[in-house]
Amino acid sequence: MKKVLTFTALFIFACATVTQAQFVLGGNIGFSTNTIKDEPSGDEHKTTSLNLIPRLGYIFGDNWAGLEVGINSIMHTDDSDRETKTTLTTVAPFFRHNFLNVNNMGIWMEAQAGAIFGKSEFDGTETAKFTGFGAGIRPGVIFYVGDHLSFDVSFGRLAFSQMKSEDPNDSDNNTTDTDFGLNLNGENFLFGVNWSFGGGSDD
Repeated sequence: MKKVLTFTALFIFACATVTQAQFVLGGNIGFSTNTIKDEPSGDEHKTTSLNLIPRLGYIFGDNWAGLEVGINSIMHTDDSDRETKTTLTTVAPFFRHNFLNVNNMGIWMEAQAGAIFGKSEFDGTETAKFTGFGAGIRPGVIFYVGDHLSFDVSFGRLAFSQMKSEDPNDSDNNTTDTDFGLNLNGENFLFGVNWSFGGGSDD
């Protein structure tokens, strides 16, 4: 993770020194819930996911570059109201290219890559620790409101991730999962707000 943060800091510093760049401060939020009812027992299992992604970066030309910190909380409740909670944190540099800007609206494509860590708990008892890395590409639409404020929406992500799960009570009970594919579930529907300032602004 230190290498990721160092690389990102150097990249942002280089962008700021060679271009008349602006800061961009913003974030994305995503929320989804799903209830599955077993037949014929009638038991219900509910899964709720909350995704928060604050970010800071630079705008230079049609490009954005910076660092985002994603916090994904997934809560699963069974028919006996027992809870399994998984919390994952992602620290990742991002690079976005904006194009087809027409009438205060545009399309963008963004790439991210970084470190992932977190844990799972069952009724308050830790059951697993996670470490890994991931990378992905996602498209979106941006809406400009004035000179500094913008909103964006994205759905879907082509991603690769590799996650190691460790049992805190048994050091020999470890697994590694690798996943690659196009994700179109509710966790990948994100709404974002951005505020640009400084540098190349007209203020």
